[in-house]
Amino acid sequence: MTIACLTARRRQLLLMPGARLLCSLLLSLASGASDAQTLALPLTIPYAIVRNNLAQHVFAGANETVPLLRDRSGCNHLTMAAPRIVGTSVGRLRVLARIDARGGTPLAGNCLLPFRWSGVVEVSEQAYIGATPSAIAFRIVDSDILDAHDQKASVPGVVWNWIKQYVHPRLEAFTFDLVPLFGSTHDLLAEALRHAPAALQTSADSLALTAVTAGEQALVATVGINLPDLPPELLPAAPAAPLNAREMMAWDAQWQAWDAFATWAVKTLAQPAPAELRAALLETLLTARYELRDALAQDTLTADPVRSLFV
Repeated sequence: MTIACLTARRRQLLLMPGARLLCSLLLSLASGASDAQTLALPLTIPYAIVRNNLAQHVFAGANETVPLLRDRSGCNHLTMAAPRIVGTSVGRLRVLARIDARGGTPLAGNCLLPFRWSGVVEVSEQAYIGATPSAIAFRIVDSDILDAHDQKASVPGVVWNWIKQYVHPRLEAFTFDLVPLFGSTHDLLAEALRHAPAALQTSADSLALTAVTAGEQALVATVGINLPDLPPELLPAAPAAPLNAREMMAWDAQWQAWDAFATWAVKTLAQPAPAELRAALLETLLTARYELRDALAQDTLTADPVRSLFV
């Protein structure tokens, strides 16, 4: 069973990747299915998030730098800086970083035949599931050297050897870990299944990445989770009858105060946001306003009205 919680462009703008996964899980739990099921929850991780995580964990020096080589003589020096990540159409991602190298032969406190070289290293990587169920790892399948304008360039043999010896292992050691997201998912499960500890344990133990690939704009992953049979007392009650005319009037009166607050909050919080995001927030607010009212007034409930507000 594959659930796509938020597919429209406007809702993709509103929710971070982890929120979309949690939304999918929440809707699945709320559906009240009594049969055991295996959920495949889609997760999209924009490359901007991966890049920031890479910079934080690997390029942790000043101005996003990382020293890779500095011998005792101070003659040989290699630094990597300014990481970038670009998607491709062939299931790989390109990682680019600036390389600054200085070298020579140390002798009697001097550096003979000194040289300096600067350029860009480009590695092509495949994403795969790492050593733990929550880790996305990366394997280098190709590498190239570019100049400052991202055009292919030559490199001294000693620098190329340094790149293979120091740059490649450092980049391949990086993993993008979903532990915080998995922790939030476990908290959601603990709340939803607090009266069914056996089901909670089964679901929590099964939470794991099942697939990951590199898309053109983002990493595309699938998180699998097993939801066991739920006891009848934990299933949602039958839907209540639709509101009558008097109840709808009372609900409208109460709704006005909340609607005014929600409108104010959206306008205030979205003020510094890009115009596209502000438009998406406003459209979602207006659409949900009427969809929710219509759902409450339906004479018959043939499907879960909550799901249609998010899917």
